Amino acid sequence: MWVPGHTGVEGNEMADSLARKGSETTPIGPEPFVPISKSTIHTAFRKYAVNKHLTEWKNLPGMKHSKNFLGDNPGKWSKFILGGNRNQSRLLMGALTGHFATNKMLNRMGLVASDQCRNCGEKQETMEHVLCECDSLARTRMRLLGLAYPTLEDYRHLAPFDITKLLANVFKDTME
Repeated sequence: MWVPGHTGVEGNEMADSLARKGSETTPIGPEPFVPISKSTIHTAFRKYAVNKHLTEWKNLPGMKHSKNFLGDNPGKWSKFILGGNRNQSRLLMGALTGHFATNKMLNRMGLVASDQCRNCGEKQETMEHVLCECDSLARTRMRLLGLAYPTLEDYRHLAPFDITKLLANVFKDTME
């Protein structure tokens, strides 16, 4: 609302008085004093933390599978992992890390005789093989994910729930 001048209007007189008091008050804090809103400070800290996290993530040695799977935004998966049920969280963590009840892993632990894929029997069963390469799982991946032969990078854009459905289907014998 526009008010002509600043005289005679009670709200404007009060605003003028408070502004005068504010400009006469000596700022408290280190010089030079520049007032910053709490939301500006919060945004700056959040931006700093995210950038620091991504820098640390990129510079960590190893974790090739996880880095290929997650890309530059590892934080986007945390809500689903922490908010999902126990089996969904377990499946997704297995997909993200590459460490799950694959025959390669079970063979390394001495729990199965062969590290060959339980579906195709042709190649070593790694998480990457199951998620991306196994010919016997191509139709299942197509039905559940819309891609027969996705790359690990493709999984960054897929819904976590769909990925857990695929893994639950593949590893149903280990889910009991």
